[in-house]
Amino acid sequence: MGISHCLSHLLWSIFTQATGCRIFTNGADLVQTFELYSRNNALQSTTLFVTFNIHELCTKFSHDIMFKALEHLLLTYGTEETMDGLTIETILQLVRLVLGNQFFVYQNRLYQQTIGNGSGCPLTIPLTYIYLCYCQPAWMSVLMAQKQQNELFGRFQYDVFLTWNRSEDQLQFLFEKPITLEKHHRAIHIEPSIGTMFHFLDVVLGHHHGHLHTRIYHDPVMDQYELPNKFEDETCLSSRLLQMILMYAVRCCSNEESFHFERRYIKLVYLLYDFSVHFIDDSIQQFYKQFHASEVHYLIDRIPYETLRKRVIQRYEQLINRIPRHIMVEQIHHQAIDVVLPWMDNMYENEDDNDNNEKIINLSEYTMNERPLYRVTRKDYLNIIRQQLQANECILLTAYNTYAYYACALTEMKLKIHEHMTRTGAYHLMMEFHSTHSYVMEEVVKKMDYRIMKKLDSFLHNKLISYWQWLQMSINQLNSRLNFLYYLPDTRRVNVPFHPMFYCRHRLTMNMSHFLSRLLQPIHNLVTFSTTYHRATDVIDTLEEYARKGHLRSNTVFATLYIHDLSTIIPHQQIMDTLKCFLYDYLLDQQIEGITIPTILDLVRLFLDNQYILYENKLYRQIRGSGFNSPLTTILANICLYYWQQDLVHLLNEKQEIFGRCFDEIFFTWNESEDRLRDILHTIHRQQPNIQISLSISQNINYLDINISHDHNGDLKTQVNHNRNTEPYSLPYVVGHPRNSYHTLFRATLLRATRCYAQVFDFVNELQDIQLSFQYNRFSNDFISDQIQLFLEEFGVPQMNVYCGEIFSNQSLYDHLRYNVFNYHQRRKQWKLKRYQQIF
Repeated sequence: MGISHCLSHLLWSIFTQATGCRIFTNGADLVQTFELYSRNNALQSTTLFVTFNIHELCTKFSHDIMFKALEHLLLTYGTEETMDGLTIETILQLVRLVLGNQFFVYQNRLYQQTIGNGSGCPLTIPLTYIYLCYCQPAWMSVLMAQKQQNELFGRFQYDVFLTWNRSEDQLQFLFEKPITLEKHHRAIHIEPSIGTMFHFLDVVLGHHHGHLHTRIYHDPVMDQYELPNKFEDETCLSSRLLQMILMYAVRCCSNEESFHFERRYIKLVYLLYDFSVHFIDDSIQQFYKQFHASEVHYLIDRIPYETLRKRVIQRYEQLINRIPRHIMVEQIHHQAIDVVLPWMDNMYENEDDNDNNEKIINLSEYTMNERPLYRVTRKDYLNIIRQQLQANECILLTAYNTYAYYACALTEMKLKIHEHMTRTGAYHLMMEFHSTHSYVMEEVVKKMDYRIMKKLDSFLHNKLISYWQWLQMSINQLNSRLNFLYYLPDTRRVNVPFHPMFYCRHRLTMNMSHFLSRLLQPIHNLVTFSTTYHRATDVIDTLEEYARKGHLRSNTVFATLYIHDLSTIIPHQQIMDTLKCFLYDYLLDQQIEGITIPTILDLVRLFLDNQYILYENKLYRQIRGSGFNSPLTTILANICLYYWQQDLVHLLNEKQEIFGRCFDEIFFTWNESEDRLRDILHTIHRQQPNIQISLSISQNINYLDINISHDHNGDLKTQVNHNRNTEPYSLPYVVGHPRNSYHTLFRATLLRATRCYAQVFDFVNELQDIQLSFQYNRFSNDFISDQIQLFLEEFGVPQMNVYCGEIFSNQSLYDHLRYNVFNYHQRRKQWKLKRYQQIF
C-alpha cells in the first residue's frame, strides 16, 4: 500500500503538470473555481460543460498496454524533479510489482486480478487517466491545449468534468473512438454528458448566455430531506450545525432564489428531525447576526444577498489562511492519527486578525500515544482540514464510542471494510445503482413496503395482532427510504477495525424493530438479569461482593472475552431457531400482549427478510445479523449468546466465580490454570465456530471503561480506564451514556468515579482530570462547579462544597457519598427487576 501511495503521488504530479487536472472534494470549492473562471471572461455564451465517468475503464484496462502508456508518459513529460530522482525503469518495475500482486478473497476463494486494478488502490485512478490519454492520443493534445487556454479540467474519484469553448463536433470526435482493452474483451466507449448545465459532487452549475448560476444538488432518492453527507457525523451543537449548513449553502448558491429554496429545504429537514420552529428560526437568525445582516433584507434585495455572500466567503478565506496547507497529510500517509477539538467550539467567535498562534497543535510529542494526536482548536478548521485530506485520498471520521476523530488513508478504510464484508459474509449483493437509476431504488422500497404491509394486513385480518399493534408497525410510511450502511473506526481496538453502522431510513422496518424490541425486551431482561452488565460500574458491585465473601485470592485472575462482529455473524436461521427455544422455554403463557409465539416468530422473520441496505450505490441484503443501530439487533444477538454462554456460566457458578456480559464483552473471574481455561473455551468454540472470540487474562485488566486489578494480598483496586491517546483533550467517554447528552455527561463521570475509587484522594485526582477535560472542551468554570455541587447535593453531602480546582480530603464524607451512590445504583436495579417481574 505504501508503494501505491508514493507512485500515485508521483504520477499525479506528472499528469497534473502536463494537463492542469485539479481534484475537487466539495461543491463550494468547485463553485468558487467556476466563478473565477467567469470573472476572467472565459465563460462564453457558447461554453459547454462536459462530464463523464471512467469507473468501467479502471477495472478493465490491459496491463500490457498500461506499461506502454506509462513508459510513454514518463519519457515525454517526466523530469528528474517530478520523478523524485527515480529512473523510468524503476518506476515501471514498481508499478509492475503492484499490478502483479493484486490478490483478493471472495466467498472463501482466492483470486488474482489480471486486468484493471482494485478500486481501493490509490494507483488505480492515475493509471486509468494515463491509459485513456495513450489510447486516445488526441486527448492529451486537447488537454494540454485546454490548459494553455485556461479551461477547466477536474475530477473527483471516477467522475470527470471539463469546460469546452470549441465546436461540439470536435468534442464528439474525441469520444467516437473506442478504447482498446485485452484481446477477447470488447472495447469501451466513454459516454459523455454535454450541455450548459451539469451536477458534480453536491452542486449544480450552469450558465444562461454566459451568466453563471449555481445551487446545491439534491438527489431525488439518495438524499431526499436529509442533512448533507458531509455534516452527518459532526459532533457540534445542533444550532451550530445548522449555521454551518447555512454557511455552506451561501457559498454554493449564486443567487438569492437558490439560497431561499435551500434555506426552506434546510428548515424542512430540521422539522422532520423533530426540532421546534422556534429553535430553527432562532438558529437562522443567529446566522444572519454573525454576518451583521437582517434576514428580511437578504431575501428581498439582490444587492444585500451579494453582500452577505461576500462576507461569508471572506470569513471562509480567513479561516483557510490560518491553516497550513496539508498540515496532516504527510503524517497520515505514514501512520493514521487521532484528532480532537473542543466540543463547545464557538464557530463564529470574533478573533484578533493578527492572531498568529498555531491553530493546529501536534500533541504526540507530549504524550506516550499509540498514534500521533492533533488538537484542532476550532470546528471551522476541522472542516477545511477534512477537505484537504479528501483531496489527498485521506479521510477524517468520527471514532466509534469516543468523542474524538480518526484520520487515515482512504485505502486503509476501504481495505478494512472490504475485509469485514468478506470475512463475515453478512451482505449479499443484489444490484448496483447509477445516478440515472433513482427510480429503481424507489421501486425496491415500494416492493418492500408492499410485502411487509401485505403480511401485516394478513396478521390483522386473521386476528393474530390487534389494530393498535398493526398501527404501531405501519404508521409513518412517508419518505421511507432504503437503510444506509456506513462504517466508523473503533480506535479502542488493536489495528483499528471499522465498525458497521446503520442509518435507519426505512420506516416500516424501523417500526417493526421498535415494536418487537419493546415486546421482547422485558422477558429477555428478566431471564438474563443476573448475568448482564449495562455499564462498567455493574462489575464493581459484583467484585466487591466477591471479595467480601473471600473468593478473591492472591492467585485469582480476571478474564475478558471480546466477541468479534456480533451484529453481523449469526445466520438468520440460527437466530430464528434460538429465539424459538427462548420463547418456549420462558414464556409460560406462550404469548406476549396477546401475540402468540408463532406470530412473534413470523414478525421477526418478516423483519430479518427485509434487511436491505445501500452501500456505495450498491444494494445489499443482510443475511447474517441485522443493523447495529436497530434496537431489535441487540436483543436477538443477546438471546443467541445467552445459549452460547450457558456451559461457561454453569461452570463458573459451580466454582463460585463471577460472570457478566455487556453485549459483545464478557468479564469473569478464574482461580485455576490458564491452560484449563483455554481448553474450556476451545470446546465452546467448536460448538459454534462462526463466533470468534479474543481472550485477555491477567491480574490487571481493562473491561469497558474501567481498570480492575488486585495485589498479592487479594486487595481489589478499580480505577477509570481513560483513553490515554485522546483524553483529556477529548471529553471522557462513559459506557452506556448517550453520546450527545453532554448536559448529563459530567454527572455520569462523577457517578463512575465515585464507584471506582474507595479513597478520597484517588477520587480527587480523577475529579481534576474530569475538570481538565471539560475545560479543554470550553465548558465554563461556572458550569463545572455547578455540576459538582448539584452532584454532591443530590447524594447528601452538600457540605463538601467542591469548586473548580479546589481539593478536599474528608474521607468520612466521601465514604458517605460512596454509600449513597451505591444505594442509588442498587435501588435502580431493584426497580428494574421488579418492573420486569410485574410484566411477567
